[in-house]
Amino acid sequence: MLEEYEIVKYDGFILDGMTAVNYIKNMVNEYELPVIVEVEQRTFVVSGREELGLLRDVDSEKYISPYATYRCEVVRDENEVIKEIRLIKE
Repeated sequence: MLEEYEIVKYDGFILDGMTAVNYIKNMVNEYELPVIVEVEQRTFVVSGREELGLLRDVDSEKYISPYATYRCEVVRDENEVIKEIRLIKE
């Protein structure tokens, strides 16, 4: 139960960029869940530890601005199993 709470605690909430990056790191490191990020006209997936450094690299296509806001959505499959996390830039 605690594990699921950690995953869904931001579902439906708006996160600042710093919180979003920390949440992504936790989802990838602890739960091995892919995180799909939608920013303007592009979408990218963060699914491995090696990609986490790119989230803070301003020259990276996976950069997440600490000043931007993101709406969090937890996506479940037909069996109600959590399959991915989506962060959509507001």
